[in-house]
Amino acid sequence: MHKSIKVAVTVACTFLFLLGFVAPNLWAETTEETLKKDFPNFLFDSIQPTPIKGVFAVIYAGQEVVYYLPENGVLITGEMIAKGGVNMTEEVKGTLLSRHYKEIPLDMGIKVGTGKHTVVEITDPNCPYCRTGAKYFAGRSDVTRYILFWPLSPESEQKVRHILCAKDRAKMFEEVMAGKFDEGATLSICQDPAVEALMKTYKELGAKIGMSGTPVYFINGKAVRGSNIPLIEVMLAEDAAKTEKAPQTPAAPAPKTETPKAPEATKKP
Repeated sequence: MHKSIKVAVTVACTFLFLLGFVAPNLWAETTEETLKKDFPNFLFDSIQPTPIKGVFAVIYAGQEVVYYLPENGVLITGEMIAKGGVNMTEEVKGTLLSRHYKEIPLDMGIKVGTGKHTVVEITDPNCPYCRTGAKYFAGRSDVTRYILFWPLSPESEQKVRHILCAKDRAKMFEEVMAGKFDEGATLSICQDPAVEALMKTYKELGAKIGMSGTPVYFINGKAVRGSNIPLIEVMLAEDAAKTEKAPQTPAAPAPKTETPKAPEATKKP
């Protein structure tokens, strides 16, 4: 009798143990099915839980986010802000963008600086938030920036061409972002097929990775949408800490050298 009870308890514990691994997947599938039932015409890419119980982030159209409450059968649009001002919606979108980091051709960008932190900057020369970010990074000597463009207007496109036609693209980029070519300033637009090919590459890249606005920064592979300077500083500090903790390869010991003995004086016979 006692043996039967022991077996039954063992089986029950094993079932509950396995359920702990299986249940999250079953719950995710049920939530997805419920969403499809509640909104049959809503085409979405994926659904994932949020830190708030009963609220799920639904990704659609590449990197757009809405929130789903299956118990209430409602979708909520807008941004979710946590305590301390952390924008959880932007974090989700940044994570989605980060997946495309390896698709960005750094050799197509304008290299600025030689610092230890790699920053990819996708920007628009007329965007005020882009200029805020550019000014911030220009004041740091510990970053290497790769500048690519996602111009949002015909005027911005012309300024990008002006930058790409310059002999010193990095210097011209800084001047344009500082506002030196605003308000009707004359732009030097060359007729260079290579520049037009690069403009086309920027446009195709932006569409491929799901750009919807500027600026976007990739800090050592992790995306930040907008000139969120506090978040950027946190990410740079975290990367610096990782670099310091990384094991250093010990230097090879210097070869031992023996000081040659001075030759003995030859005695005259």
